[in-house]
Amino acid sequence: MWLFFALFSYFLFSAVIIIDKYFLEKPLPNPKVFTFYTAIAGTIFLIFIPFWLEFPGADILILNFAAGGVFIFALFFLYAAFKLDEISKIAASVGSLSAIFIYFLNGLMTTDIKFLTKLDMLGLLFLLLGSIVILFPLNRKVFLAVFAASILYAVFFILAKLVYLSQPFLSGFLWIRIGALFWGLAFLFFGAVRKNLAALKIPKNFSFKHAAFILSIVFIGKLGLGGIANIFQNVAISFASVEQLPLIKGIEGVQYIFILLFALILTKKYPQILKEEAASKFLFQKLAGIVIIMAGAIFLNF
Repeated sequence: MWLFFALFSYFLFSAVIIIDKYFLEKPLPNPKVFTFYTAIAGTIFLIFIPFWLEFPGADILILNFAAGGVFIFALFFLYAAFKLDEISKIAASVGSLSAIFIYFLNGLMTTDIKFLTKLDMLGLLFLLLGSIVILFPLNRKVFLAVFAASILYAVFFILAKLVYLSQPFLSGFLWIRIGALFWGLAFLFFGAVRKNLAALKIPKNFSFKHAAFILSIVFIGKLGLGGIANIFQNVAISFASVEQLPLIKGIEGVQYIFILLFALILTKKYPQILKEEAASKFLFQKLAGIVIIMAGAIFLNF
C-alpha cells in the first residue's frame, strides 16, 4: 500500500519541481523569497484545523514544529541548488544522498552497530556514485547546497515518522504545516524578502489576463499539486516501517526520469520557460547517474 502512495507522490512532485525551477528562473529568482512564499501559501491547509487538529502535548508539539522547520530549510537549500545547476541533476543527487543519510540516521536511532550488510554497503556506494556521476564536474557551491538539502530532508523524514508514530496522521500533518509556516515567517528577517513584499501591488489596469494573475494561478496550482503529493508521501511514510523509509527515498529514481523527460520536452518546445542540456554526452551522463542510483536503491533494500 505504501509503495503506491510513494510512487504517485513522486509523479506529482516531478511536475511541482519543474514549476519550481521556472519560478526560480523567472518571477521569483531569489531562493529566500521563493521559500517564504511557499511557506506562507501552505496556510491553505489551515482551513482543516477545526476538523483534524488535536493538541498532542507539549513535547510532541515541539517535535511537530521541529519537523516543520527542518522541512522549510530543506526547501531553501533545494531551491538554492536549483538556481545553481540543472533541475534533473539536482533532484536526483538530493534524492539519493538523502536516502543515504536516512539510512545512517536510522542506524544510529536503532543503535545497531551491525545494521550494514555487504549488500547494504554496495547499495550505499551506488547511491553515492550515482550522485557523483550526475553532478560531475563537481562545483563547490552546488555540492554544499545539495549536501545541506539532502541531510535536512533525511532529518525531516525521521522526524515526520516520529510525529506519525505519536499522533493521528491528519493532526500530525497539520501541525507540521503550522511549524513550517512559523519558520517560514523567519525569512522576513532577510531584507530581500521584505523588499519583495513591499514591491507587491495590484496594477491599476488589472485584468484576468494580467501576467501577475496568471502567475498567481500557476503558483496556486503548483501548491495544490505539491500539497496532494506531500499528503501521499506522508501517507507512505506513516504506513511504512522505519526500516522501509530508505526505500521510499530510493524509488525516487522514477521521479528523476519524469523530471528529465519533462525538462527535455520543455527545452525543445518552450525554451523560454526552461532549458536543459540535451546533448548526447550530457544526456548519457544523467541517465547513467539515474540508473546507478536506482540500482543502489535496489541493492539497499534486498
